[in-house]
Amino acid sequence: MKLTVDIGNTAVKIAVFDGGEILYRRREEQWSDEVAAELVAKYRPTGAIVSSTRSLGNEVAASISIAIAEAGYEAPVMVFRGDTPTPLRNGYATPETLGPDRLAAAVGGAALFPGENLLIIDFGTAITYDLVSADGVYLGGNIAPGMDMRYQSLHRSAAFLPLEEGDTAGRCGEKIGKKTADAIKLGVIDGICYETEGYIRNWTERYKKIVTIFTGGDAKCFEKKIKTPIFAELDLVCIGLNKILEYNAF
Repeated sequence: MKLTVDIGNTAVKIAVFDGGEILYRRREEQWSDEVAAELVAKYRPTGAIVSSTRSLGNEVAASISIAIAEAGYEAPVMVFRGDTPTPLRNGYATPETLGPDRLAAAVGGAALFPGENLLIIDFGTAITYDLVSADGVYLGGNIAPGMDMRYQSLHRSAAFLPLEEGDTAGRCGEKIGKKTADAIKLGVIDGICYETEGYIRNWTERYKKIVTIFTGGDAKCFEKKIKTPIFAELDLVCIGLNKILEYNAF
């Protein structure tokens, strides 16, 4: 059994793997020593990996290590960073500044679609658009504000605009706002859709053939709104972390 922990800006995503299959998945608002003890007692992982977009990676890894020691056995626990060895060649100019979740998602995508050009779109607190070449190189990508960030920005920056949240029904571009709340929601949601379709169109033209993968907490809001065929895999980061753990012989 292998334990993967993906600490994002708003949630902690946990998965336990048996080989390449996810045996158990869980989402928490925060990590705790009690969660570590529970997971170790139930699954006795033979290795664990922690990825964090915040400064909690070492603390969570230490928490898991303590739980393993208290359970009476030994197992390696690693913290994944942008410069950690992976099955992909890293073409990012500053790997030390690369968000580990972005690279882990790229590894996960390459594991699911080997030998394919990939566009990986992660709809999280921020939206990231990352590229992987068919010959196994992480090429980098772009970062844009996520859905909630756009709602918050409109509310903070425009004095009379209310704070909205959530999804809108229907496909991209089907409706036009008839009142302010709808105008905000449609502006945010359709804006992300048009942005996403633009990236897909641009990179399809460049590569002729590219597989697009949606992941992240807000991916479900967009997978049925986009006209271009895509694959959705909400566990992509954890799948990549499991592959990285295997690659580092843990």
